[in-house]
Amino acid sequence: MFLRRLFAAFSFLVATSAIASPAPSNASDPASIVVVGSRAEQAEAAADQAKAITLRPPVDNPLPRHYERVCVKLFGIDPAYGAVVAERLRHNIEALGRPVGEVGCQPNVWIGFTKNSREEVARLRKKQPAMFATLDSFEVDRIFGGSGAAQVWHATEVRSVDGRPIPTIEIDNPNWARKIEFKSNQQYQSGKLVTAIRSDINGTIVIFDR
Repeated sequence: MFLRRLFAAFSFLVATSAIASPAPSNASDPASIVVVGSRAEQAEAAADQAKAITLRPPVDNPLPRHYERVCVKLFGIDPAYGAVVAERLRHNIEALGRPVGEVGCQPNVWIGFTKNSREEVARLRKKQPAMFATLDSFEVDRIFGGSGAAQVWHATEVRSVDGRPIPTIEIDNPNWARKIEFKSNQQYQSGKLVTAIRSDINGTIVIFDR
């Protein structure tokens, strides 16, 4: 149910935001792009960035990650140019040892370009709250805390270590004002050296200013 709501919200995002940009007249061959720089400085900068992004969660949950095959969908960009970007992304994902979805796969990474990404995200937060249902308030604040030129967030779900959804249990008592709900993980673990849960990234959204 959660995934169906999430994908419905993503479809709304594409339908309302996908405004094709004109194709560049003199697009260079991607194979001719050369990136130069100091590997040591790049590694240090990447480590600092990772530390800033992966703030310690308020509870002892593992850091979220993609367990399913990564499937990229671009919108708000000329399809021909977007295909070049998507192919570069798939190549980088495979270089990291992560599996990539086949042609026609169900997207779980959405990358879009809009006129004003900050306003677009604020509008989506009101009209499609399912896209932000798994975020804490401080995580929402982090979305809007940057320069405003790009917004990014993950839709996550805590599951059993084998990937099964954790069922919600309800306890009702006539003396209580309302039912008490809590999640009960029924995954068996033989010890405490490994975690009994994992945190799945069900969807990643990145929106840039055009």
